[in-house]
Amino acid sequence: MSVSYLPFDQDSESCERFYIGFYKPLLERQSKQMVKMNSTLTIFTSWTTKQIDCRNKYFNKSAYPGIVERAFSADALLRKFRFSSKQIDWIKNWHSINLDQMTNIPKKYRSLTIKRAKKIIEKEHKKHAAARLSDLWRLLLAREHQMAYLDLDMFPVVATNQLYLGGANVAVPIWGIEKGALEIQNSGFCFTSRQLDLLIQRATLIMDSKGGEQDYELYTELAPTRFLFTTCNDDASPIKVLDKVAIARNEIYWLHLDGRFRRAAIGSDIDNIRQALDYVFEKMNPSNPQEVLPQFTWLSK
Repeated sequence: MSVSYLPFDQDSESCERFYIGFYKPLLERQSKQMVKMNSTLTIFTSWTTKQIDCRNKYFNKSAYPGIVERAFSADALLRKFRFSSKQIDWIKNWHSINLDQMTNIPKKYRSLTIKRAKKIIEKEHKKHAAARLSDLWRLLLAREHQMAYLDLDMFPVVATNQLYLGGANVAVPIWGIEKGALEIQNSGFCFTSRQLDLLIQRATLIMDSKGGEQDYELYTELAPTRFLFTTCNDDASPIKVLDKVAIARNEIYWLHLDGRFRRAAIGSDIDNIRQALDYVFEKMNPSNPQEVLPQFTWLSK
């Protein structure tokens, strides 16, 4: 959880949303799953002084035995991986946008007034800057500490580290049991050092290609769309894939909460999320796709 280079997200309210808002039931469940796996989930943070005070107020370590927090310095991390001064300056300013100098309104907003269009563009820009920074931090931290990565709303289901850490893997959600589609995401992955080096190198090349404007058409340009670039090399093999399938055939490896959960606010919705997770992990067999997926039909109502 990093607020580095995001000046609009460095107040104590951001911390409160994390520790007593939407993420609270997720932290509880992640901790329980880690304990089952005899493992820990390390949350890397770059909280401000005010946010650290908030963390100390709301985060009871004894309540989360499967979670460890660890602070990191964004500046030091970028320097360690030899990002140039120019690249670091670009990254630090991803959050900024000069709407007064914007003359070419994107086509999808041209039916709106210029004032309304610019307001929406500014909101999306801030959101995309945070996502782009997160995409970068997870690659660098995974490489530095030789760890697998997991979104906080991405839960390991099968209680064995061998499945998640036994070899290179990446999250591939299945959108529907029948006539569904597959999508590569960066919400959960375990890559070799070589693969991570390729991804980091590719990220810097993309940044350089954008130049001083750093104009990104898609907020996923530095991550999921690049996983295709690195997962198809000789670090993996069909034999390794088949071995992994043999460990847990026809099972769900991860349970990922989608945007309908992430939009939940403080209040009763938080209890609904906790109850849904308790139901799935405590009263069902979450590794059985036919048993789990139908239970979430209430979300579409």
